[in-house]
Amino acid sequence: MAASGEGYYDQGRSTVRPPLFKGTNFAYCKNLMQMFIKTEYELWNIIIKGPYVPMTTVDGKLIKKNEDQYTQEDFAKLSKNCKAMHILYCGLDANEYNRISACESAKEIWDKLVVTYEGTSQVRETKINMLVHQYELFKM
Repeated sequence: MAASGEGYYDQGRSTVRPPLFKGTNFAYCKNLMQMFIKTEYELWNIIIKGPYVPMTTVDGKLIKKNEDQYTQEDFAKLSKNCKAMHILYCGLDANEYNRISACESAKEIWDKLVVTYEGTSQVRETKINMLVHQYELFKM
């Protein structure tokens, strides 16, 4: 069967391959990606709350551990952020990858994509106001 239209092979529903985002229809792709990542709920928590930071107590103060102080549990938790980042990287085309390539956590990647394509609440409110204004000026 021949491919019909651009993206025919990109948007197949798969339990092992994240949906591919090419810079258009972010709302649709965002929902698909959320459902894909939520199959491993720990990864979704990392994307929403941020990566695990190994901490230790020294003289009653909580400080970040040095890498040589990490335990196996710390490494396992840190690898979850890398796995979440990998899923997000695999779901982006080259142009989108260039946009987020400097990000150091899955949360940072997700937040950058959301702000880029949905804007902040202030941007969304401004867009709504502009559309209402255009509607009010509409004449036949």
